[in-house]
Amino acid sequence: MSGSPIHVRRLAPLLSTVAIAILAAACTKTPNDNTSLNGSAGGTGGTASLTGMYVTEAINPVMSAIWVGIPGDPKESAGGPFIYLFGGVVTCNDLSKADKWGDTIPANMQVLEIIAGSTTAGVALPAQSSAGANVSEVNIIHGGKSDEQRATSGNVTLTSYVKDVSVDGTIDVQFPLGSAKGTFHAVWCPGGHEH
Repeated sequence: MSGSPIHVRRLAPLLSTVAIAILAAACTKTPNDNTSLNGSAGGTGGTASLTGMYVTEAINPVMSAIWVGIPGDPKESAGGPFIYLFGGVVTCNDLSKADKWGDTIPANMQVLEIIAGSTTAGVALPAQSSAGANVSEVNIIHGGKSDEQRATSGNVTLTSYVKDVSVDGTIDVQFPLGSAKGTFHAVWCPGGHEH
């Protein structure tokens, strides 16, 4: 053989450094793992991308997407999640107040409420006039107002459901005036109340 032989002793420190770097990369947290960014720690958490109109106003960018853990009646959704998509910054702490948080968030803030009647991914949940098993109820509300408008047709479909962590899905619904279409990733807020 030509050339010099490979000396394992010389390579050992280099291999140790590479192994440590690989382990460190595997253990690095992503932004979704950071409790200061998710709903359960009081952060804003979640994301969504929606297009459409709420009556005559364009849907604002969603800045908080939160799945609340304390609905008024959990049986209303047959155990499915109660999700809120906010056109402004709202935290889990904001939703954990015992009073009606709809009156304490900024006036006129757009809120899309989704009550999904299932935890099964891939099943289209038709928008109905009230929540229930295997259907969805989708409402538009605004901070400081009692102007709820309910979707009359369309579907909500969960694409991922991780109990007490997060829920992902798609929405494509029509209201008497307006529509909403897009995707969402809502984070769990154990102390969050229903609107």
